[in-house]
Amino acid sequence: MSSFNKIQSYKYHEDENICVSLKEYIVFEDENDQSKFLLFKFRNNLMQGCQEIKFEVYQYDKDDNLLQKDLLTYSSFDAKGQSTFVPSAKLKSHFKMEKITVKLIYAKFDTAYFYDSKLVFSSLSFKKYADNLKASNTPNMTKKELKAYKKEQKRLKKEMKKDAKFKNEVATIETKNQLLLKEKKVKPKHLKKFFDIKDIEVKSSIGMSNFILSLFLIITIGLSTWLIFDFKGRSNLYDMKNTQYKVVDDNSV
Repeated sequence: MSSFNKIQSYKYHEDENICVSLKEYIVFEDENDQSKFLLFKFRNNLMQGCQEIKFEVYQYDKDDNLLQKDLLTYSSFDAKGQSTFVPSAKLKSHFKMEKITVKLIYAKFDTAYFYDSKLVFSSLSFKKYADNLKASNTPNMTKKELKAYKKEQKRLKKEMKKDAKFKNEVATIETKNQLLLKEKKVKPKHLKKFFDIKDIEVKSSIGMSNFILSLFLIITIGLSTWLIFDFKGRSNLYDMKNTQYKVVDDNSV
């Protein structure tokens, strides 16, 4: 192929509501060889990847006469959602071509396809899309780290299940104990095993404290009474020069 002596770019105005739209095309022209080639720049307007497209190209001269019609298929690529892509293949066009129109016939996406002017979503492909999404949320790890990560996740899940089972068993036992107490099928002396040991120890210590406090008050009152009477008995005695004097009444000692 000879070198091109004229290269021009043209904007293509198309409704972007369509899933794949042509944004721009480049014309490579060689006057010596009397040849033209077209290179297309498309835009994927969906949020998911596109892997294949089929479209028709209509070529017109300057008087709007149809010169050539082509059906093109591009496959084996992966255009990301909401992005532009340029197929590598060029289309050989009519040398008198002055303008073109493009019509999308078919497009294949991750979970949908475009056909007969309709965009149809395939429910059978949603599992693949969900797996890809889950994989994208997995931390970027080596195989060894990923294996350890999955093992840890499994262990945590097992512990949570075991903990939930234990709580359920405790709730069942408490319910049965309350039912036994309500129906008076057990005596108070046998209730110790139905309650928490800490609660029993707290109640017992409170009773012992009350007993000790009462005994201390009785001893204190008795001792105070004895001291009062002893003080009264000793308040009329006096010692002076190794001699003890006792007051009998107001005028006698």
